[in-house]
Amino acid sequence: MSNYLPTARAQAKWTANVYAYFRPDVKAEIVTVGQTKRPRYVFTCAGIGCQKVVYRYLDDKDCTSTGNLRKHVKKCKAWGHEVLAMSDELTASQTREALRTYIKSGDITTAFQRKGKGKV
Repeated sequence: MSNYLPTARAQAKWTANVYAYFRPDVKAEIVTVGQTKRPRYVFTCAGIGCQKVVYRYLDDKDCTSTGNLRKHVKKCKAWGHEVLAMSDELTASQTREALRTYIKSGDITTAFQRKGKGKV
């Protein structure tokens, strides 16, 4: 197994809000499965007390899908489906800022309150 970092060009495409729930130090690696070498990204949950690792294989037809990342966030004890639902209308950078507020205050509605667009 060899490790390397994802390129900046690849990371620039990660604009979905779900990426904010994972640590920014994503690893890229090549693993041998049987006779085949498969490239994958390794995402680590950023939730307090959660060290869950989620893999995204790059040789699949759905290599840009965020479904497995969203699935973890919904089940995660640090986040949960309510927090993910509140951030669905936000960009990744807006979600990151809201998550910082959520961690500090513990109040989900304050953290995800829309600025200038009314109630959440």
